[in-house]
Amino acid sequence: TPLVTLDSTTPLLAGTQELQSTAPFYAVVTLNIPEPERFSEVLDNTMNKLEDEAADTPSGAKMYATREANFSGLQTLYSLVQCTPDISSSDCKRCLTRAAALLPSCCARQQGANILYSSCNLRYEVYPFYRIQATAPSPTPPSTAGAGGNGNISPTIIVAICAPVAVVLLLFTVWCYWQRRRVKDKYNAIQNVKTGRQSILLFQKG
Repeated sequence: TPLVTLDSTTPLLAGTQELQSTAPFYAVVTLNIPEPERFSEVLDNTMNKLEDEAADTPSGAKMYATREANFSGLQTLYSLVQCTPDISSSDCKRCLTRAAALLPSCCARQQGANILYSSCNLRYEVYPFYRIQATAPSPTPPSTAGAGGNGNISPTIIVAICAPVAVVLLLFTVWCYWQRRRVKDKYNAIQNVKTGRQSILLFQKG
């Protein structure tokens, strides 16, 4: 699971009077986005996935999720959602869904927005505003050789290796013997033919 660290510009979910009210607090980057239809489609799909990911967090873990999505050849959408730990997964899902529903009315065609309720928060930008540090994989335990794990090769493995080698050597020896026998027989046949021809010539001369 990646570890996400928010930068200093990311609002937190506690301590301010605005966040304790039922009305949302939001901030918008008032810069129009190119390809607004494509951007809106990618943003909607991304938020739907993030809502499910944050709500499906195991019990006791922090309810948040991040996702990156490419919406043009040169630009990437960076998104983050999170919920406070005092609410249930179902309440987290409802809060994030309610926040995402405000995006078309408050933040359409804008390059960034941050919507905060007292129990949840969502934010998207066209630049990375969080740092992702992948956790190191657990080391693989070294494998033990042999049945006893003491480094000795078991007799079964020795037989399994030596038996095919012995068969191959035996077949090669038989093949070599057959080839030599074949060459020798062919040589003898040629010599017999030559001897027969010489006998015929001597008989004709005599």
